[in-house]
Amino acid sequence: MKPNKRKTFSDAEKAALLKSYQNSEKMKKQWCEENAIGLSTLHRWLRQEKNTITPQPLQCWVPVVSALPEQFNSLENNASTR
Repeated sequence: MKPNKRKTFSDAEKAALLKSYQNSEKMKKQWCEENAIGLSTLHRWLRQEKNTITPQPLQCWVPVVSALPEQFNSLENNASTR
C-alpha cells in the first residue's frame, strides 16, 4: 500500500489558486478536478478567505458648525420658548 502523502500549499500558492478559481467560470467540482485540489480543501480556503479580518476604514469625525442664529442652536432654548 502507498502511504497517503498530503500536498501542502504555501500562502502564495493558495492565493494564486484561489485567484485562479475566482477568475474561472467553472463549477467548483470541475475546477478542483482540473487542478488536483480536493473540493473540501477549496471550501476551507474560501471560508478562511472570507473570515480573514479586513481592516476597517478609519472613522474621520468632522466638526459641525451651525449656521443658524443663536436662538435656534439649542433644543433647550426651543423647548422653553413654547
